[in-house]
Amino acid sequence: MNLDTLCEQLGVSSTHSEEHNLQLLERWCLDHVSTDIQINTGSTNERYTQYLELVQYYLEQFAPNIPPDLVKPVPEFDDKTTIEAAAYFGLDRVLVALAPSQELINTPNSFGLTPLHVAAIEGNVHTVQILLDLGADPAQKNNQLQMPIFNALQLPVLYENELRESKIKIYQLLKKADPDTLNNQDSSGDTVLQKMAVHDFSTLINDLISTHPNLAYTMNNHSHYPIHTALLNNSIHCAGILLRDKEMVQVADSKGRVPLHYAARYNGVDMIALCLAASPDSDPVDVEGKTPFMLAAEVGNLDAMQALLDRGANAQLTDNQGKTALHLAAEQMEMSAVRWLLAHTKIDVNASDNHQQTALSISERAGNDKISELLLGRGALSSVTLRH
Repeated sequence: MNLDTLCEQLGVSSTHSEEHNLQLLERWCLDHVSTDIQINTGSTNERYTQYLELVQYYLEQFAPNIPPDLVKPVPEFDDKTTIEAAAYFGLDRVLVALAPSQELINTPNSFGLTPLHVAAIEGNVHTVQILLDLGADPAQKNNQLQMPIFNALQLPVLYENELRESKIKIYQLLKKADPDTLNNQDSSGDTVLQKMAVHDFSTLINDLISTHPNLAYTMNNHSHYPIHTALLNNSIHCAGILLRDKEMVQVADSKGRVPLHYAARYNGVDMIALCLAASPDSDPVDVEGKTPFMLAAEVGNLDAMQALLDRGANAQLTDNQGKTALHLAAEQMEMSAVRWLLAHTKIDVNASDNHQQTALSISERAGNDKISELLLGRGALSSVTLRH
């Protein structure tokens, strides 16, 4: 069947109003092609044109290429099987019509992705439900040991809010289908809570940690807890929820870095304020003896330095190597941090570390003339002068 034949059968005609023709095409698509693909925006003419294109694609490019053997990869579907392609495009009504076996529904591709994984990745809510109805296994893992519920929590860099809402619905469907999937860790050691923290799925976190509080204290292979992941991805709403647990502020990674260290190094003023409000100590130290203030100086995070100083952070502290924040800023050639430290603190410009290095000797060795000139202008003594 081609487009003209279908339009004739449906009664789509130039003698009818465009609104009437649109309703006929839309109804046919919802019944025979997809309830995931619903064109709800644009003028009547724009919607009608898009439905015509959808029907034409299905009748002339998709349906004619469906092979008798549904396991067979189809070149016209980018070498996907028919079931995988239907899951990818969200053709849920096509899946119902094909009625594939449970074995076929759970057959993975070379990446270990089943059609259920694919539908979850693409955000096709109705397709996910149909696949579950057909016997898709929500606990089947891909090559990264991820179940489909993990894919439900993945988002591309750029996306419409509608996709986020669809992903939330898919997560709820998959959770209901098999609650035990919430306990899974993938090959990176991540849990669903880590995935929520990446994309700030804050509306889901409260419910999850109320039933699975252990996930908040489950570390991945990078020694990151979900709170660290939230900070690394600037997911402020998730971080706020996690930090309601008063113990969370003390959770440390393999380097001994607690949330305040992460906020000082990676985040802006709002996240820093959030972590400071939850932290009883402004100067926790990591395994190298570095405070959040030192980490902020290393990367030139002036907002963090100011916030920490206002909260009572001690700018004079040294790490295990005897280095002050000024040493560390000079070492990383952070000109703005060096200038800020000299202007806003009483840090000793001539302090020596455990190897008798001053901030000036470090900058001179690195050949950073601008920082060296700045330090000399604020009273730094050269290594030759210090030795005498």
